[in-house]
Amino acid sequence: MLKNTLFLTKKGSSQKLLHYILIITVTFLADSILAFWLPTYLQRTFSSAIIMGGIIACSSVVGIITDFLFPQLFPEMNEKKALNLTLFFMTIFIGLLMFSLNFPHWWVFILAVSSWGIYYEFLSFANKIYVTDHVNKKLYTNAWAEIDLGKSFAYLIGPIIASILLINGNFAVVSTSLMALLLAQLLLSFFNNGKKEDKKEKQENATIEPKIELKRWWLLAKKFWPVILLNFLITSIDATFWTSGAVFAEKIIHDFPFAIFIMPLYMAPMLIAQIILIKGDVGNHKEKKASISLIIASLLLFILGTVNIGYSLLLVTFGIGFLVSLSFPIVESLYSDLEDGMGIHKKHLIGLSSSIYSLAYIIAPITAGFVSDAFGEQKTFQYLGIIVGIMAILILTFNRKKMLIPQKEIETWKEA
Repeated sequence: MLKNTLFLTKKGSSQKLLHYILIITVTFLADSILAFWLPTYLQRTFSSAIIMGGIIACSSVVGIITDFLFPQLFPEMNEKKALNLTLFFMTIFIGLLMFSLNFPHWWVFILAVSSWGIYYEFLSFANKIYVTDHVNKKLYTNAWAEIDLGKSFAYLIGPIIASILLINGNFAVVSTSLMALLLAQLLLSFFNNGKKEDKKEKQENATIEPKIELKRWWLLAKKFWPVILLNFLITSIDATFWTSGAVFAEKIIHDFPFAIFIMPLYMAPMLIAQIILIKGDVGNHKEKKASISLIIASLLLFILGTVNIGYSLLLVTFGIGFLVSLSFPIVESLYSDLEDGMGIHKKHLIGLSSSIYSLAYIIAPITAGFVSDAFGEQKTFQYLGIIVGIMAILILTFNRKKMLIPQKEIETWKEA
C-alpha cells in the first residue's frame, strides 16, 4: 500500500517515505514492547501501584522539559539527527533496564524513565520535522495517517510479543527490544534526508532563555488554542484507556472473559481509520471535523461508562478507537499547516504541541485514578465523555475564525 501512496510528487519521494516509516515503525515496536512490560515489572518490583505510577509519570515530566529546551538548543535540527538522538537515548533506556534486572534500585528506574521521556520527544520532533520538510502541504493529513499506521501496527503487535516473551522472563523482553533498536539503527544508517547543514551556525544559535520561550509558547497558545485543546482531549482519551481501561479489563475478565479484547479492539480500528485517511482528502475545516469526531466519541465514552458488561463493551470500544484514530492525524495535520507557515521558528510550536501530549499523560492518569477510586473504572469513562463532549462543543462554538500565524510577533523573535 505504501508503494502506491499519494506522495509521488517527486521522484524517489515514495521510497524515502517508505524508508522513513520503516525506521519509525521498528522504533515504535521496541518502545511498545517495553511500554507494555515496564508498568507490571515496576509494580512487582516495588509492590506498589503508587510508586509504579510515580516513576512512570517522571518520563512525561522530563518530556515536557525536553520540549521546552529543544527549540533553543537545536534550532536547525533535521529529522535524521532527531532520530539519531532518539536511538541514543533509547539505548540508555534499555541499558538501564538491563542493569535494573540485577540491581532494581529506585534511582536506576528514575534515570531509565527520564531517558524514555527524552527519546520519545525526540521521536515526536523527528516526525513533525519530516512532514513539514518533505511532504506537500496538501498531503499533510495523508502523511500523518501513514506515520500513525506504522505506529498503530507496532503498538498492536508489541504487547502480544511482550506477552509471549515474558514466558522466558524479563531478560527476553529487554533483549528483544534491543534487537529492534539495532535494526532501527541499521535502517537509519542508510537513510538520506538530502540536506546539508552548517554545524557552526547551529552552535552559535543554541541558547537557553526560559522566559523568552515561555512568552513564545504563551503567544502561540493564545493564537492556536483550538488545536491545542483538541490535542489535549484526544491524548487524554488515549491515556485513560491505557491506564484505567487496562485495569477495568483486568477486573472484569473473570466475569466476562472476552474483556481481554478491550485494549486490542481500541487499537485495531486505528489501522482501518488511518488507511481511510491515507487514501482520502480531509480538505478544509480540519478543526471542525476533528471536533465533531470527538463529540461522537464523547457519546460513546458516556455509553461505555454506563452500559452493562457484555459484548456491547467491545463494540463501543471499537467505535471510540476508530473516532480517536480519525481525529489524531487531522490534528497533527493542523499543527503541520501552522508549522509550515512559521518557517524557521516552527520548532517552538513543535515543542509546545509535544508538551501538551506529555501534560495530558500526566493529568489524565492521575485524574482517572482519583475518579476510579471514588466511582470505579467504568464510571471514569462516563465522566471523561462528559468533559470531552463539553470541550469539543466549546471549540465548535467559539472557533469561528481561521487560525492565523502571528507573523509580526514572530519576525521579532530573531532579535530576542
